[in-house]
Amino acid sequence: MYAIVEMKGQQFRVEAGKKLFINRMNELEKGATVEFENVLLLDNEGKVKVGAPYVKGAKVTVVVEESFRDK
Repeated sequence: MYAIVEMKGQQFRVEAGKKLFINRMNELEKGATVEFENVLLLDNEGKVKVGAPYVKGAKVTVVVEESFRDK
């Protein structure tokens, strides 16, 4: 299963257990959870749902593993 979500003006492909780097989210602390409801597409083993523009009722929850600010 994977999803295409819109976060901070960018689109990302997200999957359970995969790491993702998102710019401009350095204000979050390690262990914080964030929910994104702007899900553009869901693929569940070949069953694809495409939003218009978003998939109704879908959301993605992420857990922050690391937060840093680069110079």
